[in-house]
Amino acid sequence: MNTRIFSALATFATLFVSSTALAWSVPIHLCSFPSEPAPGPIPCSYTNEDGQTFNGVVTSTGGNVLCTGMVAPTPDDATEAASIDELYESFGESRDEAPMCGVHPTPKGALLECPIDGDEGGWTPTAMVKVCGPGWCHELASYVDCADYNSTEIQFDDVTCYDLT
Repeated sequence: MNTRIFSALATFATLFVSSTALAWSVPIHLCSFPSEPAPGPIPCSYTNEDGQTFNGVVTSTGGNVLCTGMVAPTPDDATEAASIDELYESFGESRDEAPMCGVHPTPKGALLECPIDGDEGGWTPTAMVKVCGPGWCHELASYVDCADYNSTEIQFDDVTCYDLT
């Protein structure tokens, strides 16, 4: 009887430690992710300094967009921190200086938009078109230009598309 109890406790302890110690999160701008909308969870991947790549999904919490996975890259890599500020500090970054990323719905699925470092040394958006209606606008990267948007979407008199490139 004692052997079964001990075995059950050992199994539970192993599951508990492995399920909490292996989760990781990385600021999304340090990761790679698709530029097209995803119909379900948006996949992402993080490559650490050793060159190992780890796959996760895009998560959003408190206005922060992260790449989160269940297998920790290595013990030397930063893992999910107790706070967002600690997470950024573990990567040697300031949360205030990090680019703002966002997840936006599109007709084709969720789209992750994140500024990228442009050739001019500034930050440029990944969006290709800006679509505006009464009291709202959305910048989208899911269309090459407004001709692509207009050929794909139903046209409404009060919705206008503008090319951003």
